[in-house]
Amino acid sequence: MDEDEIVDAVEAAEASGDCAAVVGLLGSALALEEDPETAVEAVADALLRLGTAHAAALGEAGACERVCAALALPCCGDEPSLAEVLLGCCRVLCSSGANAAKLLANDGAARLVSAMEAHVASGEPTLQEQGCLAIEALANAGGRQALLDAGAAAAVEGARGDIVNERNKTYPDHALAALAGS
Repeated sequence: MDEDEIVDAVEAAEASGDCAAVVGLLGSALALEEDPETAVEAVADALLRLGTAHAAALGEAGACERVCAALALPCCGDEPSLAEVLLGCCRVLCSSGANAAKLLANDGAARLVSAMEAHVASGEPTLQEQGCLAIEALANAGGRQALLDAGAAAAVEGARGDIVNERNKTYPDHALAALAGS
């Protein structure tokens, strides 16, 4: 499958609510040899939209592992919108408790923190907010120690310092409270 075929297939799979097919398409997107960014982002957007209602099904289909793999892509470090949507996926996926452990396994916590840190100085406040929301959700779902070990507190502090809208500093404040266990 090429990038255009993946994007078309994602639309059809999402419309039919076929979580396993959407996750499979993320695998296809990750396997693209050149410039997987557009295809990965299309699948991640679909996962984000499906995630709230179907987090458990997506986790069973392997979405957590593939989202973590996508966070490690070089293009994720270059493209804030891709990192943002993948961090959003982490947040919605961990609404199913079993998924939080899957997201944090195999260096998942480090990948999430790295994706966030790569853009702290980028001035991308929505990315920083999504990162803080993901860290808060994962910490509250039992991943607090793994996130602390990966340096999440420093990443959240960095994001907090970069967010200029005072109202939006509640995102890192809540993430830091979750990391502190309060």
